[in-house]
Amino acid sequence: MDKAHERRFELLGFAALVSAWGWGGFLSAPAGYTDALYEPDYTIQSVPDGGILAQGGFQQGDTVVAVESIPVEKLGMYSRWPRSLAREPGESLQLTVKRGDTLVQGSIVAVEPPPSVAVGRRVLIVFTQAFLWLGMWALWTTPTAHAGRLALMGLVAGTATPGPNLGSLNGLRDHFEVAGEVLLLILILHFLLLFPHAKRPARSRWIGLVYVPWVVLLVAQVAELATHPRMYHALGGYIGILILGYVLASGMALLHTAATLPRSEYASSGMGLVLGGWAVALLPNLLMVAGWVIPPGWDTPGEQYFPFLLLAIPVGMALGVRRQGRAVAPSPFG
Repeated sequence: MDKAHERRFELLGFAALVSAWGWGGFLSAPAGYTDALYEPDYTIQSVPDGGILAQGGFQQGDTVVAVESIPVEKLGMYSRWPRSLAREPGESLQLTVKRGDTLVQGSIVAVEPPPSVAVGRRVLIVFTQAFLWLGMWALWTTPTAHAGRLALMGLVAGTATPGPNLGSLNGLRDHFEVAGEVLLLILILHFLLLFPHAKRPARSRWIGLVYVPWVVLLVAQVAELATHPRMYHALGGYIGILILGYVLASGMALLHTAATLPRSEYASSGMGLVLGGWAVALLPNLLMVAGWVIPPGWDTPGEQYFPFLLLAIPVGMALGVRRQGRAVAPSPFG
């Protein structure tokens, strides 16, 4: 067996470990739902009428001082949303709050997750696993540079999902997940700048700057480990800006390719398959989102299944890479 095949087998074994991480988290996660309970400063700022907090006797302005008799200062990295203390539907979670000068105890009861949350959990695991194994398939059948990039995206996608319960280390696990999500978006952008032909930004020596915001995020995460969850959660808006920025940049790269690539190359380059996958994935979901606003109350038929169409993205990319791989391209394995 030559060195290239050995590397592919090693990568396949690593992919199996990443896949087990994702499925382990999905299958072992408690099925109960509580939504966000309190803010980074431990105050309860929203108590919807008839909601879980209201039923537990909690009030807006209460400050949580303990969860299951554990002081919040000792909850560590998951103090804002104690996922490691999650419950099954019908099970309770005790909170101790400070109301004025008085300590008040109460319990919240986990409920069945709303349909949108349940679907979201399934879509996430199926999407990330599809990305992982389609990337491996593309690399196995077409060992080109583009296939290597897609395989790397698949491995990162496999980490962008909650893993198994790690107890007090769940905060580290969650940081790992967030870093994986942002890195996946960067790799998708980089791929779209290079496929099927390198665009001007990808040929620039400054292309590496697209990774700088992600490095800043990693520094913030490491600083949070050494300080307090409040610092990290205060940067939640930064993560949202990163995600939005990379998504918009990827969209611009797609539109640029669609507008400039000669139609005669759509089939041979594989870009037609990539564009088709993105169209199938995004157009119905954009229609669903628009239906929430215009007209109000409009229900798009079958919209509960639209999120699963996101699977068309990795499918289209894998098929496109395989089609393009018939042309001459350098192999990432030498």
